[in-house]
Amino acid sequence: MPSHTPNIAAILKEAGGKIVTEERKTPSAGANEIIIRNRAAAVNPIDWKRQSWNIMIASYPVILGSDVAGEVVEIGPGVTSLQVGDRVLAYSSGFITGNNDYTGFQTYSAVRSTSVAKIPDSMSFVEAATLPQGVATATLTLFDVLGLPLPTGPRFSQASITEGSKASEHALLVWGGSSSVGFQAIQIALKTGITVFATASKQHHEKLRELGVAGVVDYKEETAVDDLTDLATKAGKQITYAIDAITTVDTLNGVQGVLSKGTRTRKLAYSTFWPDEGVEPLKDIVSGHLPGEDIMDRRDDLAKWLFNEALPAWLEDKSLQQLPQTVVPGGLGGIQDALDILQKGVSGSKVVVEV
Repeated sequence: MPSHTPNIAAILKEAGGKIVTEERKTPSAGANEIIIRNRAAAVNPIDWKRQSWNIMIASYPVILGSDVAGEVVEIGPGVTSLQVGDRVLAYSSGFITGNNDYTGFQTYSAVRSTSVAKIPDSMSFVEAATLPQGVATATLTLFDVLGLPLPTGPRFSQASITEGSKASEHALLVWGGSSSVGFQAIQIALKTGITVFATASKQHHEKLRELGVAGVVDYKEETAVDDLTDLATKAGKQITYAIDAITTVDTLNGVQGVLSKGTRTRKLAYSTFWPDEGVEPLKDIVSGHLPGEDIMDRRDDLAKWLFNEALPAWLEDKSLQQLPQTVVPGGLGGIQDALDILQKGVSGSKVVVEV
């Protein structure tokens, strides 16, 4: 592997501290792993939450970040589907393993080959870095937590739910459709053939309609729950599946309010953590947490299907869109600024740094 470029990392040295950049040893590829020379890294809400709330950190110093894109510079034993020089995106697993070699906010990252997808030459690294955690979490949520059938066909875009079937009577609600997870969940869910409804701020409604949602409602409206129910009824559907991509007291009350209108078995997948107070899980709704990192451990089969098979096909035929990108200057030295920006609130955009 080329060694002329030092491995600079954005490091959080202590609880409550700020990110600093330092040089560290370049990781080496183990069995079924690769090393990526990162060119772009995206920031996710879990990154600023880990820093600010001191959660999911076993020890310090720690390197945050999981969404990267760049070039393959080293191949470990057992990897046959990738070559040095391939342009790729990857979902790194450092906050599962606790090993900083497998994190995103550094020049070089070690990554499992099952969480790496080749990207077309027409796609920039900045665009590619917006995808890994969003598509991984969406995939696990749809096909594991909610149990929807995988799309089929040679390009993994053939509906598995056909109109007129019993399954076609069901619909999915994505609360937070302009979030990273929500935006990807909508697109991947539509590939199965299920009808999708969503919530988002009004400025994002047109974009979500272009994706193919059957209806979208402003979550800030007091009538949002009734409006969603009315939209589903007019479409001849019942919302039996829901994804809360935001997960606050208000969003969970809204999602459960919609699901409570139904009479069939209903399933709710929620992100991050259920609040300690302000909302209680309804007993007749099956609820499940949607940690995207499970896709690299418990559901490695889904990771392989997504990153090694389906995602490259979708990117090649441009059937999976990315959120717009907000690029923060300063490279890895801009990570703290990127975290601060995201913590203050970003809607309909993905925050990225170039490495």
